Amino acid sequence: MNSNSEQSNTTLDSDAVFTSLLPTLQARMLALSRCPQIADDIVQDCYLQWVRQCDQRGPPHYPRAWLLTVAARRYFVLARRPLSSNVGEAADQVASVVADPAQSYERAILKDDVTAALATLSEMQRDVVIGKLMNDLTFREIAEQLDIAVPTAKTHYLRALRHLRERLQEVSEIER
Repeated sequence: MNSNSEQSNTTLDSDAVFTSLLPTLQARMLALSRCPQIADDIVQDCYLQWVRQCDQRGPPHYPRAWLLTVAARRYFVLARRPLSSNVGEAADQVASVVADPAQSYERAILKDDVTAALATLSEMQRDVVIGKLMNDLTFREIAEQLDIAVPTAKTHYLRALRHLRERLQEVSEIER
């Protein structure tokens, strides 16, 4: 019986941790996707992964970093799908074009270019970039989360930035 009460306490604790991080997660996903429906879907997916993680291995050591990384990965998976398969995002983009067509068009092209460039990175480089730029993690936090050395995290970050810069310059030269 003691085992069941310990398990229910762990579940309550992990739910409390998730609930405390929920506003941050929702805000980040809304800022990234610019579509409330997509942000909600990603948050729900994150919760399911959170429950699986806590049941199988226990809560992550760095829950905020873990959740934001899982959410960012999920967003990039969704972003790679064709626009026609994502009606909510299409509606959001149409609404933003109606508001200010020129600025919205440029923003959409830039977002597509950055998403495509991020997709060309290795998974490790993408995780480091997302951790550093989107989740405001230190290199130490990133290294601990990914189980790599701090200098290795820095190297992945610098190589990823160099690669992104090159890819975006190539795209910029093609568009001229």
